[in-house]
Amino acid sequence: GKDRKMDAIAKRRAYSWLVRSTKAIRHSLAQKMKHMKGSPDLTFVQVDVGAAVDVMQLIEKVSTGYKRDDVLEMEFEDDDEDGWEDEEDWIDFDDEDGVTVEV
Repeated sequence: GKDRKMDAIAKRRAYSWLVRSTKAIRHSLAQKMKHMKGSPDLTFVQVDVGAAVDVMQLIEKVSTGYKRDDVLEMEFEDDDEDGWEDEEDWIDFDDEDGVTVEV
């Protein structure tokens, strides 16, 4: 409901702030790590931890012999209340160099 939407907005704002502040954060880290030769590049990535846990649970089920029902036998209604997440909730698994911080 409304709380979930507010959480999503707060997460987007936090992620946006991290991305905008990447240079300042890296500079601050460099100041604290003066004894090292260089500071790492930083990359922030939004991650849906709940979805990752769901995938791990499915992998565990499959590895122990679980078989799901045939998808073709399932019926879906043509409305927005089908329980599927919106496209914006999908995870993008692009791989980048540098340090990745999951938010």
